[in-house]
Amino acid sequence: MAAPNVQRGHRAPPAGLVRLAFVSLLPLAACQLFDSPAPLFPFCSDPPLVVPDGGPPLGWADVGPIFLTHCAGCHTAGGIAPFPLESPSDVAAEALAVRAAVVTRLMPPWPLAHCCESYLGDPSLSDAQIGEIASWIDQGLPAGVGSVAEATPPPIPGLARVDLTLSMPEPYLPQPQPGSTDELRCFLVDWPVKTTTYVTAFDVRPSAPSEVHHARAFLMPPGAAPPGSSGADGRPGWNCPNGVPGNVGAVGGWRPGALPETLPGGLGYRVDPGSQIVLSMHYRSATGVLVPDQTEMRFTLEPSVAREAQLVFLADPNWLRGGMPIPAGDPDAAFAWETDPTGQSGGKPISVWAANLHMHEHGKKMIVGVRRKDGSLDCIAEAPAWSYEQVGEDYFLATPMQLSPGDKLHIECHFDNSAGKTALNWGNDQEMCIGYVTATW
Repeated sequence: MAAPNVQRGHRAPPAGLVRLAFVSLLPLAACQLFDSPAPLFPFCSDPPLVVPDGGPPLGWADVGPIFLTHCAGCHTAGGIAPFPLESPSDVAAEALAVRAAVVTRLMPPWPLAHCCESYLGDPSLSDAQIGEIASWIDQGLPAGVGSVAEATPPPIPGLARVDLTLSMPEPYLPQPQPGSTDELRCFLVDWPVKTTTYVTAFDVRPSAPSEVHHARAFLMPPGAAPPGSSGADGRPGWNCPNGVPGNVGAVGGWRPGALPETLPGGLGYRVDPGSQIVLSMHYRSATGVLVPDQTEMRFTLEPSVAREAQLVFLADPNWLRGGMPIPAGDPDAAFAWETDPTGQSGGKPISVWAANLHMHEHGKKMIVGVRRKDGSLDCIAEAPAWSYEQVGEDYFLATPMQLSPGDKLHIECHFDNSAGKTALNWGNDQEMCIGYVTATW
């Protein structure tokens, strides 16, 4: 197999990049690129699942709670998934597809390799649960003695406490471009709190959940220029397929079926009076029928926190100005970049609490890790078989990872354009390679 087409930046961005994103990176000094491949990160591999052959007779009483707890968040009537999985009859209608998705771990959506790290809120099924579902389907989906034929899914989990609710300024009807089912649209929402406060938990409730693929909320500090011209095309918000430009911080990420984002360890994102929220919405209709959406954001707020969380943005600035070419026909175009983030903390050690990985449809695999000063490697988050259906949320480590001066954060993306007849680049076909790290120091 031919070596991947690798481009890599070797110059770290200047101090103060903590709250920069996307277009705000463009004025930075260019990172030197090399034609020859630089060292890439090794991807680990989870052991293959061995599905048991046969097993004791099972019924809906055995597997129903698994479906209702792990699947019904998306697979519900009116949800983003294409069919419900709330009853035996629902599963029977899609039995082979359900079995394949569960056995291959495509569902429930969880893109990260367990051999990399352990994470809070991991919805993945255990080997035993996967075996039970496969055996039950193989047995012909019997209802089971003493089981209930139908069941009501549990309520959608919400925040334990809602201190602030904000909505898009007005309803928006998605309008994908001809030939596409997707639209990325951003909306500016004023922050009404008159004192400095901290976001410690975040949730999203679309009014049209069947057409929201994922959402992410960014923080615009007071006095910052709006990153887009709302209403310039006669519709609410503005198109933002290349991301959110400007000096932005984090608020939270969300995808259908994910639990609300609750920051652990006394963390909180600071929000000053006069700030604004940029709500980045990715619309994709599950039914083909589009209706107006007015997504609502919910926040848990605290007047002070033990640790102020920072958003560290990971991407080579050259990628944003044409330096991420993905050749036509290339099955493995790879891009990697590193930076020592302790330059942003005044030389203080850094604690990494979470990572967010982001590519689009041509993504193949992606990793965010640490190359230690002594040459050793640590994985933070790895998606070994990228699926754009699983994008959106922040992945919080079960135990924060410590970085010292000289340690470098590493981001690496691989793309598959083997079926493509044209070359791609950043922003083309909405493709990109971005990592976010939530950190403290």
